[in-house]
Amino acid sequence: MRVRHRGFALIVVLLAAAMVFALAVQGAVFMRASAVEARVLHERTEAERAARSAAVLVLTGLTVSENDPRVARSLAVARGAPTPDAGIAPPGKPEDDKDKLQLPPIIRELLKGQLQEEEKKDPDNAGGRAQFAAALEGGGLAASEGPSGLAVLKSLGLPGRPVDVREGGSAFRVEVSDAAGLIDVNTVPRDRLDAYLRGRGVPVADVARIVEQILYWRGDPEVPFPDARAAEAWRRAGVTPRRGRMGALEELLFLPSVTRELLDLIKPDLCLAGDGKLHAGSVSREALLSLPRVDADVVRAILELRDTGTLNDHTLDRALPLGRSDLRDLLRARPSNILRLVITITEGPGAGRRFEGLAVVDDTGLIDLGLRPLL
Repeated sequence: MRVRHRGFALIVVLLAAAMVFALAVQGAVFMRASAVEARVLHERTEAERAARSAAVLVLTGLTVSENDPRVARSLAVARGAPTPDAGIAPPGKPEDDKDKLQLPPIIRELLKGQLQEEEKKDPDNAGGRAQFAAALEGGGLAASEGPSGLAVLKSLGLPGRPVDVREGGSAFRVEVSDAAGLIDVNTVPRDRLDAYLRGRGVPVADVARIVEQILYWRGDPEVPFPDARAAEAWRRAGVTPRRGRMGALEELLFLPSVTRELLDLIKPDLCLAGDGKLHAGSVSREALLSLPRVDADVVRAILELRDTGTLNDHTLDRALPLGRSDLRDLLRARPSNILRLVITITEGPGAGRRFEGLAVVDDTGLIDLGLRPLL
């Protein structure tokens, strides 16, 4: 009997030891998972902070003149700190420089690159090179005491290509576009939406379904309920069509005919609250071609102005056909005060990570900036 008690006790001890070991293993796994999660969160936070700094560098270069004391406000936005008073006017310019606007270093680098490209494309175009050289020195840009951030932005326009910057040992590529100058998915007419999707290479049969589903989702009264296949897809997914203005572009994924790949393709051209005019410096070739009776030659001329950094109200008017004032009502060259950003970390910690966001500028420069990671 004593042997049986000893055997039973041994079994109990072994079971207890096994339970303790299992708990220890579970605790170790949990601690390791928590450490990995904390490290990933830390890396993402650091990458977002670095991307934010790169974005502010570019936006400051686009909205604030060099040596302007309001630069401190934009840098405070980068750090997420309270913004200092930006109402102080910068010191007056010397009399000799009153007709020149002192360009930020980022803008000068962009213009230098464009000047070099112009020399390669047309070595005999001395007039064009002289115009670029004058722009490098601020010539041709109206200057005043303490030019406002929005005025500087509208004078210089948006860069026609991504801007590469280095900050803190890392390299970034920053794309800037006019968030209010894109195709407003909540108001775009049927014919333009149809033309845009066709231009993007969407099959004709799919275009018709996508257009119907978008118009129905946003609540157009004359659009009937989509076909039975769409209704069944919504029923299975437990989705009720909004029948009102979209609040996020990701709502398009609720449409049975819209895939993630298609949304990624068209999203850079879409917005939720446009001003009715496309910003000629921000939208794609396909978006420009979706305008009524616009041919490839007109679009090519606009894109060339954008690529050479010479897009403004005057040159845009010259690029449009005579007698097409209706097009001018649908296009603009000056950016709004709401900008869309896409930042890619190209070198350094977090390389490959991408962020998107919105920035708001006013007469004092950059006042707000929000970013989120792109999946």
